[in-house]
Amino acid sequence: MIRAQGALGPERRGQHIERLGHRGMLLLGDPVVDPGAVAAAVDDAGGAQDAEMARSGRLVEVERGFQVADAQLAVREQRDDAQPGLVADRGWLRTFIANPRRLVESLVDFALITASFALAYYLRLQGSGVSYQRHIFAVSIAVVVAARYLAFIPFGLYRGVWRYAGARDAASIVAAVVVSEVVAYLILDATQTWGPFPRSVFIIDALICTVLIGASRFWERAFVRGVSSFTGRAERHRTLIVGAGRGGRSLLRELRETPGEQVVGFVDDDPRLSRRRLQGVPVLGDTSEIEQILSKARPDTVLVTIPDAPRERLGLVVDACALAQLPCRFVRRHTDLDPDIALRATVD
Repeated sequence: MIRAQGALGPERRGQHIERLGHRGMLLLGDPVVDPGAVAAAVDDAGGAQDAEMARSGRLVEVERGFQVADAQLAVREQRDDAQPGLVADRGWLRTFIANPRRLVESLVDFALITASFALAYYLRLQGSGVSYQRHIFAVSIAVVVAARYLAFIPFGLYRGVWRYAGARDAASIVAAVVVSEVVAYLILDATQTWGPFPRSVFIIDALICTVLIGASRFWERAFVRGVSSFTGRAERHRTLIVGAGRGGRSLLRELRETPGEQVVGFVDDDPRLSRRRLQGVPVLGDTSEIEQILSKARPDTVLVTIPDAPRERLGLVVDACALAQLPCRFVRRHTDLDPDIALRATVD
């Protein structure tokens, strides 16, 4: 959620930030930033820096909706601590019965798990096998299905919002499949005689199941991004991010979830990142090349995520943006959120 406000005086701005806490992103600046104002803001500290920025620009609050949601969740969790048994029961009910999507996911998983093990069996044996092999297959598939569900639940595979899935979710899928495969194998090894049944079936099954479960979780994200990449190309707002550190990457994730936004590249002075790609976005060069980068990338806005960088570096960026008549704004992220303050801010 992004909301723009007009320019705020120093006192008013301080009160506003105090009410909101400090977890949001602050974007400061005018469409064309005055280099002198930016240089002074870089050298000043604390309140002087904030006051100068407030006089020369406007404040935009990014992720306020996330602030409020996090704060409300924290309050609910505190309230629920008094009824742990009820919360646990309600969580299980909400996951598999009250939420139709999770119920569908569990049914789809059943089909994928059984199909994966059957495919692994037939690929390994090149057919149905002998009678005893089919017997071990029937016993094994039941154990594998049970082990999968017992692993998928604690690994969070039924709690994710898969449209926003990322690397951690992929790691959870891999870990859940591997752990459940090992558990199933150990149970069968302790209770069954393998005979002519090839145990490499479990390795093949783990590989196939990881691909199938991963595809079932990530298809929504891939579909949404695929559609957005082919629609509305002309209406997209192109953004260049100066700074490929933690702040820049966080801003990239935020902009990717914002309809109509496209990050065309990073600018960073770290030579190790030059001409590399971060989360699929290229690092186009360093700040000394900013004029050429603006000419080639043709962004609509430049966002600077390194407001505390050396003055001369920021001066290069600001001057190049002024010369190209491009909006240049400074971004700062704070990570201190008081739930009570944020909830009071929603009431004000």
